[in-house]
Amino acid sequence: MKSRWCLFSYLTIVLVFPAATRAQLWSGLIDSNRAVDWSQAGIPGGLPDANWPVCTTISAYSGDASNINNALSSCASAHSTGGVVVLGPGTFTLSSSISFPKGHLVLRGQGANSTHLLFTGAGSSSHVYIHGDSSKYRGAAWNGINVTGGLSQGSTTLTLASTSGITANTSALIMTQCDTGYSGSACTTGSAVDNGGYFECAAPWSSTGVGCAVPSEGPNGANWRPNGHSWQMEMFLVTAVSGSNVTIDRPLHHPNWSTGQSAQVVAFSPVQQDGVENLWVDNSGDNGTNGVGIYYGYQCWVSGVASTNALGQDIVLYQSINSVVQNSYVYGTRNTAGDNSGLWAANGSFNVLQNNICQGTGSCLFNDGPEEGDVVAYNYAAGLSSGAVSNGQMNSGSATHSAGDNWMLFEGNIWTRSNDDLDHGDHLSQTYFRNFFTGWDSWVNGNHGSYTKISFGTWTYSNGFGSRYGNLIANVLGTPGVHTTYANIGASTNQFGSAYIFVPGAGNQSTSTHQPSDPLAWCQAAGGVSNFTNMCWANWDVVHGATQFNTAEVPTNANSYPNSVPSSCTASTSCAASLYLSGKPGWWPSSTPFPPIGYDVSGGDVGQCSGTLGTTSQAGLPATSGTQCGSGKLNAAWGQHVNANPAMACYLVLGGLPDGSGPALSFNGSECYGSSSSTTPTPPPSSSAPNPPANLVVTVN
Repeated sequence: MKSRWCLFSYLTIVLVFPAATRAQLWSGLIDSNRAVDWSQAGIPGGLPDANWPVCTTISAYSGDASNINNALSSCASAHSTGGVVVLGPGTFTLSSSISFPKGHLVLRGQGANSTHLLFTGAGSSSHVYIHGDSSKYRGAAWNGINVTGGLSQGSTTLTLASTSGITANTSALIMTQCDTGYSGSACTTGSAVDNGGYFECAAPWSSTGVGCAVPSEGPNGANWRPNGHSWQMEMFLVTAVSGSNVTIDRPLHHPNWSTGQSAQVVAFSPVQQDGVENLWVDNSGDNGTNGVGIYYGYQCWVSGVASTNALGQDIVLYQSINSVVQNSYVYGTRNTAGDNSGLWAANGSFNVLQNNICQGTGSCLFNDGPEEGDVVAYNYAAGLSSGAVSNGQMNSGSATHSAGDNWMLFEGNIWTRSNDDLDHGDHLSQTYFRNFFTGWDSWVNGNHGSYTKISFGTWTYSNGFGSRYGNLIANVLGTPGVHTTYANIGASTNQFGSAYIFVPGAGNQSTSTHQPSDPLAWCQAAGGVSNFTNMCWANWDVVHGATQFNTAEVPTNANSYPNSVPSSCTASTSCAASLYLSGKPGWWPSSTPFPPIGYDVSGGDVGQCSGTLGTTSQAGLPATSGTQCGSGKLNAAWGQHVNANPAMACYLVLGGLPDGSGPALSFNGSECYGSSSSTTPTPPPSSSAPNPPANLVVTVN
């Protein structure tokens, strides 16, 4: 890697969020009841550790992780406001897990291609384990405190029946309420009767018309309130306590909080500001455990890390708030379950997953429990595996797999497809903005067992029954030569084989109860229903070969939370560049347009590899140079509305192939993206520095 010059070697990739004044980024586009201020996700100001003192440097060794764990404990005692334990170059062969003792600590390597952690024994939930107070979690004894006031959207003060045990700047709150149709402390009174609008639900569908989830699946694991129906949640840090009132660090955004649905909170103490940076976590020597995990954390982070061949998940966020996974690389999977993924986030709130590369994993991102308010941005995935799925289904770049996966922003990602699925419940107010979803992948490389081509699943976006009030805006969708139909309205899961751009509001006709499709979960009148709730606007797709500014796909008649026809992002005006960044950030490559994707982007550098689809490994896939295609030919495609995002460009410059085949890359976040811990932009390279690769161009046959 030292001899390579990466396209972005002079960049500093850090989350630098401007002040929380960006709620108007979607003004004139999305109604305020359907979007949230995503600028409040992640760590305001970026990673905080640039000037933290170094406590010690540890040389490579073999044995258990006690040397590292002891150094972390000593550093925590010496520097309560922040300290760094540095791992030197070389291979650390470790028979036990690294565990952080408290907050304000960083474990920092010399780069993922230099500091190699090879784990040979399972220990904690992850090989590198950041964890806070685990006394309150989904499925634990609840003992909730009633919320008696402050439940309106935008409120930053909650009135509680008791504030005992809640401490400012230490306590975090998990707030839930009963699903639609239920009430009572345990959320067991009532039933999941569809209200025809904002329907929070995880109950199995029944032939009487009650519920929403696939009957054979039902809710995803334990509930927040034992044996109850409570999946909607928000989490926040308490910043002040005054009598029965608590001030929280961001406004409520769900519009339907209600004492009538028995809103309650519980408090826990998350670990604050722990981070892992610039090292390689090699999971291949162990038959259990995840790679890197943040559990019960607040403003914690994983940055510049490579995690490879985890049997579980490579990087985990569990019940974490405002935490960050950025500038990292995950590779491969040994998971025997069908839900394997590189990145996994569940039971958390307002996290950021940005600028990450997934190669040969299952899904790139999997949400396997309630997760809300996250920003998932500028990630790239190649060669997603079908895992243990034996039916030949193409995997998703992102999959929301639990009720309560709500209010997330997916922006600028490049991967196969996204799926707000129907298995375990519905998903509300999801926004997809300026993504490039191909809806196709090549399986010619032999990485998918007996399958050499995809049997079904070649759509770009799907959602299930009850997934309403979503926004799909300014995306580029589909693959030339694959997709021929715009939408399969009224679909069921056994109709996924055809190549559609959208599979909206899907039901499940394979079960005896015949769960129907949901005409309210689409952005188009269907089945005589005109009060649909989702919005499609300004998307470019290969079926039309044009951008759709179709007012018939705007939910102006939706129950509860309609959306007006946009006055911004029109055929005559550009869209906002971002819905969470107020402008081109300092870490963005000067050679890459910002925004990189959308109908209002021209001359994009991403084209389509030539060749016969399903016969040649790279044929049909997106790339930036013919040399990446094997054939040497790259056809202009997608209206040239797509530029490689930084993660895709990094992957290709490092030698990654569009179909994701091949060994793990020699990845170093600081060489590919810039320093992962600095908060000051690095100046451009001098005139004597090497030039970026000159072959990142589109060549037309």
